[in-house]
Amino acid sequence: MSAKLDLILQRRATLIARAESQRQEIAAHFSECEKPLRLIDFGMNIYRAVRRHPLFLTVLGALLGKLVASRLSFFQKLGPWPGRIMAGWNLFSRVRSFFSHPQPQQ
Repeated sequence: MSAKLDLILQRRATLIARAESQRQEIAAHFSECEKPLRLIDFGMNIYRAVRRHPLFLTVLGALLGKLVASRLSFFQKLGPWPGRIMAGWNLFSRVRSFFSHPQPQQ
């Protein structure tokens, strides 16, 4: 009986040593992925917070709009021309896309 017990204890020690080496190997591989996983986790936490409290996104958009508008106020000095140019460009793009794609025949 003692020989059988010694064999079991020896097998147990071998398994414990193997498990420890496998833990160290997994830890080494995981350390390479840890930073990208933290960034993904941070992004998901932000997404969840915005989804729970959509007012945060609204306030952030308003603040960002106010900051951008104050920094880009030189567009207001140009008068109505930027809007006219943009409308012309949109019209040109639509006409060009209409004529560049063949129409299906019925």
